[in-house]
Amino acid sequence: MHARARGKLRRICLILTLILAAAPAAAADPPRVVVTLKPIQSLAAAVMAGVGRPELLVRGTAAPTSFSLRPAEVRLMNSATIVVFVSEALESFIVRALENLPQDTRVVELMAAEGLRHLPQRLGPNWVEDDGPRTSPRPLGTDPGAEDPDTDPYVWLDPQNARAIAAALVDELSDADPKRALTYARNLQALEQRLAQLDQEIAKTMEVVKKSPFLVLHDAFQYFERRYGLDAAGAVTRRPDTRPSPRRVSQARARIAEAGVLCVFGEPQYPQAHAKMVSDGTPAKLGQLDALGATLPETAEAYPMLLRGVAEGFKACLGTR
Repeated sequence: MHARARGKLRRICLILTLILAAAPAAAADPPRVVVTLKPIQSLAAAVMAGVGRPELLVRGTAAPTSFSLRPAEVRLMNSATIVVFVSEALESFIVRALENLPQDTRVVELMAAEGLRHLPQRLGPNWVEDDGPRTSPRPLGTDPGAEDPDTDPYVWLDPQNARAIAAALVDELSDADPKRALTYARNLQALEQRLAQLDQEIAKTMEVVKKSPFLVLHDAFQYFERRYGLDAAGAVTRRPDTRPSPRRVSQARARIAEAGVLCVFGEPQYPQAHAKMVSDGTPAKLGQLDALGATLPETAEAYPMLLRGVAEGFKACLGTR
């Protein structure tokens, strides 16, 4: 090769080397996050805004208590950087899959999140059938960080708990992906402001129904009720996916008369007939509440839409007499 040509080639190679050296290193791929339930997936989407989109396992009107993982969903979990769930007591379908995850997968059980307010599951004849043995969730082992199986797992229905959940997610994401920690922190700050505003909005909406007694299909709304001072009179059943026994229907009807219950609330994850058979022939109206967001989009907006939907569900049935 001619000397001039060789010199030109060397200069070109040098320039390319300098350009490559000056260019910022390509950022690592964001963590792949898989979440069991839509309300939690929505909070994860909010803190991951601008970074990535968390994947969801339980979709539509599926209920976590009766959900089964399909092979594609097991593969999705196995490919995740972080798997997030609420509790083994609520999402028992996930237990075996967790045992078979790759060793480097981060597993986050949100019931152990710092700052989370826990409430015990309510007992007594207004909440639990007395016509058969009580069915407790499976034991969670001896891990001191694991939650008591008698703890109410529907923690996300209190927006203050949602803040604790989001903070726990940011801690985990920042540890797995430190280069984007500032983005996660900024997203958390913005989310906390929106949650505070949402809390105030719902408190105002619930003022008109605070002294209106009601029955729920099963005890899934305690965190919301306690947060906003609602008057829950009991639950139709502890096992919402099975038809209430005639004796339990009779007990629930007696409770309607005793407490002056205005509404009986079903849920879209379970047959509406289970609530209707209690309300039929009584002064109580039939309403519906959704703790999981069956019809909501899989976005960061789902969580505020969910809480507003629960509030509107209460108001629509209890606020008209």
